[in-house]
Amino acid sequence: LVGFVGGIDLTDGRWDTPSHELFRTLPNEHRDDFYNGICPASVTTGPREPWHDVHMFVDGPVVMDLLTNFEQRWKQQGGALQLEDKLLAFLEEDFVLHSPEAK
Repeated sequence: LVGFVGGIDLTDGRWDTPSHELFRTLPNEHRDDFYNGICPASVTTGPREPWHDVHMFVDGPVVMDLLTNFEQRWKQQGGALQLEDKLLAFLEEDFVLHSPEAK
């Protein structure tokens, strides 16, 4: 079993470079990247703080914990919208994993 864990927030104000040079890049790369939902930004103060996403690969039994966590969050966030029906079913039973909580 393999799994991938990470975060990526695809919204305005999240694009960054590995060197996090926000102020040096204000005239070019970050010129139009000025969204910050917490504090106001301007061309003199910069768009936001540096942003860095982290991802990882895991394998083995811990993947079942990831699956359970995903299912719990999906049900909590999508329950009122009945999103459980939106999960895609694999055509081959060999590829379907069932978490310990699955009914």
